[in-house]
Amino acid sequence: LFEDKKNLVKENEVLVKNIKEMNVRLMMEKMLRDENLVLKRMLGRNDLSDEFAGDTFSPDKKNNIINNKDNKIVSAILSSQSTFPYDTIIIDAGEDLSVLPGDLISVSPGIVLGEIILTSKNISKVELFSSYGKKIGVFLGDEKAMVEIEGAGSGNFRINVPKEFKVEKGNVVKYPGINDLIVGTVAEVNFDANSSYKEVLIRIPLNIREVNLVEIISNHK
Repeated sequence: LFEDKKNLVKENEVLVKNIKEMNVRLMMEKMLRDENLVLKRMLGRNDLSDEFAGDTFSPDKKNNIINNKDNKIVSAILSSQSTFPYDTIIIDAGEDLSVLPGDLISVSPGIVLGEIILTSKNISKVELFSSYGKKIGVFLGDEKAMVEIEGAGSGNFRINVPKEFKVEKGNVVKYPGINDLIVGTVAEVNFDANSSYKEVLIRIPLNIREVNLVEIISNHK
């Protein structure tokens, strides 16, 4: 009888601990949802009414989309790299907002992450530019020469350039176009005495896994 009572006390302690941990998680989730709602409205998107502020988000709950003056749409990330591998993410905006394959995805302050590759009614699939093997044109180096860099996965890129090419650690790498978007910064420049080329490693200046909201920039007229 004593052992049974002792076991019940332990089970009760474990249950109380689990309930407290669950309450903390629920509170944190609500804070993140409320923060996302506020950020969306600040950026010109009003697709969630107050009644959904503390509710689990579903794409079907959209009721009033407002595009901002720069023809951008703010979208929440539904599934990230932890769920969808190979540097792809799923966002909560699709054909109902005139989102099309080829549209760009960016985050503040003007960092471009990738492009839409697939759309449905109210969600879209995004391929990050850093996806392994993906090649994009950028402006690189002191003279801002147009070159092609290759994705190395997880927010990283690489390129081999001639030794005389002027590029330094910290140089900003720009995406071509009128929006003056940043692809990343030069993280390393590696030299090989036996080669006429040097390796340049480029990194996105943020942790992609911490990004909750993105801007969709229309790439179509």
